[in-house]
Amino acid sequence: MKPSAVMPWSAAALTIVSALAQMGQFGIGFIVMPVWLAHQGLDTQRAGLFAASQ
Repeated sequence: MKPSAVMPWSAAALTIVSALAQMGQFGIGFIVMPVWLAHQGLDTQRAGLFAASQ
């Protein structure tokens, strides 16, 4: 395998591990709640304020 072919898998693995670590530390709500609020029409500025308050 070429080194360049390994890179996307490394990035995907890092993203998955990071998401799992956040779920373990903060709970599933930490990941789901901002997505749900954005779906409900929360604007970008308020979403940033919500994320900062976490």
